[in-house]
Amino acid sequence: MLKKIIFPDFLAKLDRRLLLSSPLLWSSRLHHVAWFTLLAALFIAGVSMILPLRILSYDFIGFYWMMVSLIMIAGLIIWFVYLFRHNNTKQYGNRTLGREWLNLLYHYCSLVLISSVIFILPFVFLWRAHHKIEQSNLVEKVNILNVNSGFFPENEYSIRSFYESDDSMQTGVVLYGASAQMYYGNYTYRTLNKKLFDYDTISARFYRISGKAEIKTAIAQYLDVAKKEGITHSYSVDEIAALYDDTLGYQPSGNFEVANMQFNSQIKDVIDQPFDAFDYFGFVFEKLFFNVWLLIFLPILLLAISMFRNLSLKFFLIAIGVTIVLVIINAVILGITLDDSSNLTPYIVLPVFFIGWALFLLVVSIRIFSAKYYSAIEAYCLFLFNILLPLLPFVLTVCYVEYQIYEFRHNNTLEEHWIYYTRYTFYNSAHIATLLVFVLLQQLYFKPLYERLWALPKK
Repeated sequence: MLKKIIFPDFLAKLDRRLLLSSPLLWSSRLHHVAWFTLLAALFIAGVSMILPLRILSYDFIGFYWMMVSLIMIAGLIIWFVYLFRHNNTKQYGNRTLGREWLNLLYHYCSLVLISSVIFILPFVFLWRAHHKIEQSNLVEKVNILNVNSGFFPENEYSIRSFYESDDSMQTGVVLYGASAQMYYGNYTYRTLNKKLFDYDTISARFYRISGKAEIKTAIAQYLDVAKKEGITHSYSVDEIAALYDDTLGYQPSGNFEVANMQFNSQIKDVIDQPFDAFDYFGFVFEKLFFNVWLLIFLPILLLAISMFRNLSLKFFLIAIGVTIVLVIINAVILGITLDDSSNLTPYIVLPVFFIGWALFLLVVSIRIFSAKYYSAIEAYCLFLFNILLPLLPFVLTVCYVEYQIYEFRHNNTLEEHWIYYTRYTFYNSAHIATLLVFVLLQQLYFKPLYERLWALPKK
């Protein structure tokens, strides 16, 4: 039964049909990747629905990322085995112009599916947390707490730092400053749901409170929310209201502030718990996350696969391992060299470093085309050069932009917001250019290059 679920009949039929009608798609194993990704996603989603939301902690998150990363790596290795075993370049000969890009698309889709598995739990937890927040009317509770926490200050002196420097404790600004110290609700969720903690709205709600009756009502609302969460205050509503006059002026009480410290902390822990998912997984709402994942990490991995697909899996894994070691060594060297960002050194060292590496690798690997054989070292240098080649426009653009920003800042010729806008625009443009170079070179440069390389005998 389990075998039928994992390897259903329709998958075997689809595999045979693709082998006969579309061998290029069949050799990519995209249909197998899609099916097993679906099974893995359903399993992880099921586990994610069972786990309680309160399990989220730094220890759990660390354990989760480690486990799903190992699963993803195992999936990639299994896919590589089948990809290299039935190599379409070797088995089906030269492809017509454009089909290499189609092959590239199949491989990219496979990588997206395999890597997407690690984000199933975050998305399920985010959905569950959002559902709980909405179902429990938590947004309104949080807004009440954010407005009325001004009546529960924890420290007279820290409150004073939030309002104009006049030592009077008779203004509502001081009281609202206290609530500004302990915003309830995660920042990421507040940006997604404008009903939660809109500063102007909450401020207006606070200043509409006037007179003893409304002050007592506001205090009672705060305590009522706390009571429903199982938290009680050592002071009664009347005792707390007695510390305020009709103008919201607060008569400091050390004992009262001490009592508030633990009380407010307990409320924050309980109320904020459903928002923890947004604390830990809020990165999925950032555009930068998708840029790094889909437009940087996966294309680089795809380029490496394209280069190594004519080799054995053993050589591929060894080469990847050596590359990782080189990356670490170079990162240490750059970290030591660029430890001072206050001068022009980084903007000189980085371009020289990358261009120097590119020239060195090119000189070592170019001998392949003047010789009648190739060595493993020369082939490896050629691989590294080709991985670096599409990235050079981006690296040089980054160095140029950062140098210009350095000059502008030191000469005070530009405003800060213009600097960030310029950096964002240039980086995006360089990023797009890098991807275009990568895609174009795949058909026009990499494919004919490696077909020629593997036609040579090995030394």
